[in-house]
Parts: sequence; structure tokens; C-alpha cells
Amino acid sequence: MPSDSGPPRGAKRPFVQYVRIAAWQLLPWVILFFIAAAVGLGLYGGILRRLAQVRAEREQATAARTDAAADVEVWPVEPALLVDDMQLPGVVRPWEELVLEAQVSGQIMSFAFDDGDEVQAGEVIAQIDDRDYQAALARAHAAEARSQANLSAAKADEANARAAQARAQAVLRLARLDYDRARSLQQEGAATRARLDQAKSSLDQAQADLHAAEAAVARAQAAKAQAQAGLLEAQSAITTAQLQVERCSIEAPFAGIVNRRFITVGTLVKSGARVLELLDLHKVKVEIAIPEADVDAVRDLDTAPVRVRSLGRTFAGRKTFLSLKPIEQAQVFHLRLVVDNPDRLLRPGMFAEATVVRSRTKDAVVVPMYAILARDDAHVVFVVEDGKAVKRPVRLGIRQGRTVQVVDGLQPGEKLITMGQRQVEDGQPVDVLRTAADPTERLQ
Repeated sequence: MPSDSGPPRGAKRPFVQYVRIAAWQLLPWVILFFIAAAVGLGLYGGILRRLAQVRAEREQATAARTDAAADVEVWPVEPALLVDDMQLPGVVRPWEELVLEAQVSGQIMSFAFDDGDEVQAGEVIAQIDDRDYQAALARAHAAEARSQANLSAAKADEANARAAQARAQAVLRLARLDYDRARSLQQEGAATRARLDQAKSSLDQAQADLHAAEAAVARAQAAKAQAQAGLLEAQSAITTAQLQVERCSIEAPFAGIVNRRFITVGTLVKSGARVLELLDLHKVKVEIAIPEADVDAVRDLDTAPVRVRSLGRTFAGRKTFLSLKPIEQAQVFHLRLVVDNPDRLLRPGMFAEATVVRSRTKDAVVVPMYAILARDDAHVVFVVEDGKAVKRPVRLGIRQGRTVQVVDGLQPGEKLITMGQRQVEDGQPVDVLRTAADPTERLQ
């Protein structure tokens, strides 16, 4: 007989039985999930309790610290003159510098000065052999003398020709009067035809003589003009030769110092060859590049101190030039200061630093940087009021080294905490251990 305990072999199981089997399989995972959730909630609760405990401890510590007086040092804020200046780097240049070149060809015969020697304007520094140029000058003078003699002869010939012309003119006038008289008499019948022909022949001859005299004058004038041109040419040759002789002596165009010689005695030079370098250092130029943002600050500048660190000295500089447009590549403006240099201490190429004042502010509040604290993206200071530390938001202005201007938030006369400010809280009692006379003494 078939059994009633289960479905026959091969028959499909009912849906409920499938669900029951799946539930038994998932039961361990469900139990594990609830256990993990319980553990997580326990940990979270523990963390919250710990945070609350830490917060309470911090509040208790803050309250305790607030109740306890903090030791501080203060400085009574005093108004002061604030000079906003800037240091501009520059380079020392000679007042004048020139490389003297030979203007004629020849051999260097001598040097009157050596490297480092001082010369005066107009002194001969070097001498080029001038014998060939002296000979050319002598020839030019001889040519001038010949041209002068030719001109004198031409002037005499012209005078003779003009005298002959004057005589021919007189003879012509007499011949014309004689002809007119003979013609009048012939018309009246008082003179023969032969007499009239003779007078006419004399008149024609006088006119021919006058034409010849005039031609002689023209030739004499042409000869004189040629002689004058020859004289001018000879005089020009003298000027050129004299200039060549003078150029053999190389003179200093200004007073200065021989920086270096490029050649030695005996060197054969050509025109344009470098001979020596001359520097004028009785005063020097300090060349400074000015950014566009600072041009307005130096526009009305008259004087500025110039510091040369290598010498450890500061010199008085005077503005002589500010360019109207920037240097194209660097886009900076050119400022030139002049500095007197009687002792020749300043040398070309030295680095200098000019101090230019942008502005001056009277009664400014200037405090040391270390008194400023950064809190919540803002700057604050602490002052002492009624024995307690009071936090003040401040607005800063010009920074100078280790000090800074307070534009707003701090007034002269208030007691600024300059030591212990990092350990106090707003409203905390303070004990003033010391009142500083100069808050920057800690920066020394």
C-alpha cells in the first residue's frame, strides 16, 4: 500500500514548502544582521557619550582658565609718524664714459698717462707720429704761396687790362667826335669826302681797339678767378693738413680717470682703433628701474638716500631724469639719480639701493606683527580693559618689516597685549606683569 507521509516520488513540492526551506536558510544571516546592528548602536552611543564628556571637560577647562587670571605684558598704544617707503635696487654708472679712438693712422709714439691716472680736459693723453702729416702741411703752405703769387699776377694783369680798356674808351670818344665833325663839315661843303672817310676809319679802329681791350679784361678776370680758386683749394689743403696734425695728439674731452689702455707705445693704429677708456667719476649716476605701479610715487621726487651695502654708507641722491615711456622689453621706467663722488668711493658697477617715500601718515597706529592673531579668517588683537582681556577685530594697513599699521579697531591710549595674547580668551581676567616702553625691543 502506498504511504500517506509525503507526496509520491516525482511529484512537485507545494510553494509553501519552498518558502519554509528558504526562511530556514536565511535565518542565520538575519540573526547576524541584528547582532551587528546592536553592536553598532552600542558603539555609536559610546562615541556620543565620549564626545559629550570631552566637550564638558573642555568647557570646564575653559571656564577654569577664564576664571583664572593670565599673566600678560602690555604696551600703551601711541600714535606715531608712519613713513611708507620702498627700497629700489639700482646700479652705479659713471657720470661720463668714453672710449677714445684714433682719428688718423700712424704709430703710437707716447702715452702721457697710465691706467688709474687722472687727467684734465684738454690734456694730451697719447701722441701719434705726425711727421708725415707735418710734411703734408708744409706742402699745403707752399701751394698756398704759389696760389697767392698767381693771384697777385692775375690781379696786376686785370688792372693793366682795365687801364687799356679805359684808354680805348677815351680814344673811341675822340674818334666819334672827329667823325661827327667831319660829317657835318662835309654836309656843309667845308670838308672833302676823303676827310670824312679818314674820320670813319679812325672811328672803326677805335671801336676795334675797345673790343680788344674788353676781351683782355675778361681774360684777366677769368685768370684772377682761377687764381682765387687755386688759393682757396690750397687754403683748404692747409686746413685739412693742420687738422690731421692736431688729431695726432689725442686729448681728453673731459676731466676724468684713465680706466685702461687698449694699446701700447709703438702700436701701428688705423683710424677708428680704440686707444683708451676715460671715466668721469667726480659724480656718478645711479640707474634704477621703476615698476609702473610706483611711477607716481617718484614723479615729484627731488632727493632720495642711496645705500651702498658694500661700502656700508648712505649717500644723498638727486633726481635728474625719469623716462617718459617704459623700456619695451622689461616694461619698467628709467629713473636716474646723481650722487656727488669727490672721494671716488663709488665705482661703476656697484649695487645701490635708493629709498623712496610713498607717503607719510601722522598719528598712525603701528604695532608689532607678533601682537596680531588670526582667528576665524580675521585678524584680532587683545587689549586690557578693566582687568580683563578684550578681543578686538582689526583691519591692517601698511606692513614694514616686523611691524604693521592698524587702520581700524585699535585706538591710541589702549593697552595692547604684546605677550601672553595667545593664551587668553575674550573676557578672561589678566595680570599685567609688565608695561613695555617699546614693543619692538623683543625684535632686537
